[in-house]
Amino acid sequence: MMGVSGLRTQRQDSARSGMSADPWLLVAAVALLVVGLMAIYSSTVNQSGAAIFKKQVTNLFIGLIPAAIVWKVTQDMWKKASNLLYIANLVLLGLVLFAGETRKGAQRWISFGALEFQPSELTKLLIIVTLATFYANRRELMNQWWTPAVGFLHVVPSLLLLKAQPHLSSVMVVCVIWFAVTIASGAQARHIWFTVVGLFACLVALNLAGVVELRGYQEDRLRAMTKTDLMGADFQQHQAAMAFGKGGVFGTGYLKGEQKTRVPEQHNDFIFSVIGEEGGLVVCTMVLGLFGLLYFRIWMVSALSGSSFGRMAAAGVLAVLAFHTFINLGMNLQILPVAGLWLPFLSYGGTALWLCMMCIALVQSIYRQDQENIFK
Repeated sequence: MMGVSGLRTQRQDSARSGMSADPWLLVAAVALLVVGLMAIYSSTVNQSGAAIFKKQVTNLFIGLIPAAIVWKVTQDMWKKASNLLYIANLVLLGLVLFAGETRKGAQRWISFGALEFQPSELTKLLIIVTLATFYANRRELMNQWWTPAVGFLHVVPSLLLLKAQPHLSSVMVVCVIWFAVTIASGAQARHIWFTVVGLFACLVALNLAGVVELRGYQEDRLRAMTKTDLMGADFQQHQAAMAFGKGGVFGTGYLKGEQKTRVPEQHNDFIFSVIGEEGGLVVCTMVLGLFGLLYFRIWMVSALSGSSFGRMAAAGVLAVLAFHTFINLGMNLQILPVAGLWLPFLSYGGTALWLCMMCIALVQSIYRQDQENIFK
């Protein structure tokens, strides 16, 4: 695999040619988008007459607007707007608790006519840029043992508001963002792990005190990992496993899957089982290869960024998308409990798709600005 020095040379060659975007990152993202649209169409065409597919296409075109804006925003602009974005994030999360719609026992959505918006997804991007700014403004303090802990306090208000919805999966994602951005900030590893151990101890103490407890359905999902209940908490995972089994090596063929109709929410959290049934091991491997290429290119941008903000922001994007992928694939393959985390670019959902597009746009923006700085 190409080393960091080779990647740096490649970036310098790209700068000489005037390229303002990482082509491989763009190719990987677009290819995953196409695969996702094909899978959503296949999984819903017989049930909704392609209405869900058309809505996702509409979401895609709408998402081009915020993605284009993020692509053009400079790092200095993110830094200057950080305090405003931090407040806006908390206001949106608070608004959900007062004006949000409740579905399946959770209050997470705000509706604007036919348009639905889930602030908890936007929170992930805003936490990335505000936390990266927080650390970038305190570079001289990164060797202090308490800096990672103060950085965690930066995300605590968002965590509390997410828990109130409740949205445990987003709470986990925000914690992963903190961990990844803190590592990329240059904080010493022992200080980070000291904070992690302290936070874990606090969580255990709060759980024992009855302040932090899992809900019934969450306990059922964890219990399903050790006790089979085919008609209960692990019904979705069992049906998904059967879809992979029927797909075999080469799959049943596009639009020819039958097991997909038995997997609840197959176009959302279990979209990968549709790909597994109709595309088999071959197509699944190709999709995993696209994810690998996507995350390698994001890592490259983070590793070679000439600014601390760019390095941390790209690391945060990598953490969000990779963590979503890991958890989603794990629950599709019955390795992990169902956690309600979508698969980047593939799962149905407007706000999730917009987040993915904006994340890629942010990384491309960092790449573009680094290219411009190479020959300054």
